[in-house]
Amino acid sequence: MKNLAVVIAGLLVLTGCSSVETEDVSYSLGIVENVEDTRPSDDDVLVEVTPSTDEGELEPVDAPIVEEEVVQEDVQVSEPRETETALPEPSEAPIIEEPAVSFVSNLSNFASPVETCKIQQTNRIGYENKGFPHIGGIPHLGTVNVAIVAMDFENAQGSGSVSAKFGHIEEKLESWSKKWSFGKMAYEVQIHDGWIRAPKGAEWYNCPECHGEGVRKQSDAESLAQIIQAIDPYYNLAGIDFIGIIVPPKANEEYFFGIYGLKNASTDEGRQSFATFGGLGIQEGISLWDLWIHEILHFQGFVGHGPGNGVGYGVMQNQWGPSKAVNLWEGFVATWYGANEVACIDATDIDDNLYVELGSIDSFGSDYEGLVIKLNNEEVLVVEHRKVYGSEILAYKVNINAPTYRDDRGGYVADEKNWWYYLRESDGNVRIDKSVSFGGVTIKNLGDGRLEISR
Repeated sequence: MKNLAVVIAGLLVLTGCSSVETEDVSYSLGIVENVEDTRPSDDDVLVEVTPSTDEGELEPVDAPIVEEEVVQEDVQVSEPRETETALPEPSEAPIIEEPAVSFVSNLSNFASPVETCKIQQTNRIGYENKGFPHIGGIPHLGTVNVAIVAMDFENAQGSGSVSAKFGHIEEKLESWSKKWSFGKMAYEVQIHDGWIRAPKGAEWYNCPECHGEGVRKQSDAESLAQIIQAIDPYYNLAGIDFIGIIVPPKANEEYFFGIYGLKNASTDEGRQSFATFGGLGIQEGISLWDLWIHEILHFQGFVGHGPGNGVGYGVMQNQWGPSKAVNLWEGFVATWYGANEVACIDATDIDDNLYVELGSIDSFGSDYEGLVIKLNNEEVLVVEHRKVYGSEILAYKVNINAPTYRDDRGGYVADEKNWWYYLRESDGNVRIDKSVSFGGVTIKNLGDGRLEISR
């Protein structure tokens, strides 16, 4: 019998079945660590085996009788951890598939009519539309008539083709207005193909308070009257809402040209009111179409320069930034964004975790483009999913009756003195990677436009 045992042991050695060597295998119940090899070495058992004539079988040859008792070496096996279960060694690592986690929006359990979030502004200065209703110096709905004028002077002359330099402005303004207002507003633009000479030299149309230099030689009203007189033969000024004036660089840099404001002037079609903007850096050599949009929107009642002044998430924050969007709150106040774009939540209704997936203002889809969470009759939180620098969640606080504070060099410390500002995590970034809280409401980013909101 001892001979038979030795033969069997030899067969096990040749077939590699004395033990199974495995690599680290992770299980949901724990980790099985490496087990030391327990196969006998050449010094343990000597067995001679010859192949049989039947393919695939091995026929043992009588081995010499070993009188001495075979002594196995001690085998050290790692003990399983107390909190783990020792599992039998598998021949192959099992494939464990984690169940897919589904995301289910429960927004409908919390949503309020959009009218709930249209909080009324009671502390209003001019055309600063921080809340409802929206009031502008020029229309923000329907057709808005725009005249873009290339004007030069005897001592600061223009050069080159106006249509070649500025002709693209017409198409840019018109397409932008229809897109971002959802068709509720359209700019109609006139551009005369040629430089129009002003009646006087550039120094007569300066704006010392705009540039911080120079001495005013005549009033704004006189300047506008002369400009209207010069351009009237080339434009149909009837119904014009906004006049934008482009001048050669020399008129800005040496003579401090500037005209700005909502003013009345007489035309061949009668006396009417114009919003005007010219100078102040408005000159050939810079991108003008997006700058004109920024300035026209101011006259239409958009405050801009927030909730983060100078950041690249919208044309009213940085006209030369990567996004030409109108943010959710100002678009909502202007009634460009409505019940199909804005989801309204009353914070007092958040009695459980709210889950929602947002579309993006930057691409417009079937989902809501953002959330407005009403905190009280003066304050809301606005949440946007943006795709400017990647997929990002932004949130900002709005107090419609708080004062306006603008400091173009102040960074986000200055922003937080304003009536609206971004909520930031500890790193100071406006992008929410984890969560932010304000007014008892916590907004948590779950990724890919998905949010968890709690109170």
